[in-house]
Amino acid sequence: MVMFFAMIGWGSSWVSVKVLSSYISAFELIFLRYLITFISMAPVLLYLKKSFKIDMKSLGIALIAAIVMIAYTYYFFLGTKHGTASLGGAFVTTLIPINTFIILVLFFGRAINKKDAFALFLGATGVMSILGVWHLSFEEIFV
Repeated sequence: MVMFFAMIGWGSSWVSVKVLSSYISAFELIFLRYLITFISMAPVLLYLKKSFKIDMKSLGIALIAAIVMIAYTYYFFLGTKHGTASLGGAFVTTLIPINTFIILVLFFGRAINKKDAFALFLGATGVMSILGVWHLSFEEIFV
């Protein structure tokens, strides 16, 4: 049941961002998104009595993750503003496992086997078919 509501929330985020992008800028949306996240997570951390202390190595990793998340969120808002919410959801759903696999290969030395490569290729081909990239010109894809 929790997964059902999580998926409803994830799916509705695309539509709400599409509507909100007409009224406020991407940076304001990013700020509000992470402010709401902080406000909702701080009481949970306090209730669970988790420490807010962080060592320097973890701080460096957290800063890199924060930069990546801010870039992702910015392009999420930008893409939804200029494209459709449904196609954006399909595109991101495909890119997350592909990017995760690329990170595993580049930073953690994971070997690329035929099964993984075929699965990623098959998923990417399926979403490109849904997006209809075969009917788009180069200029439409790379605005």
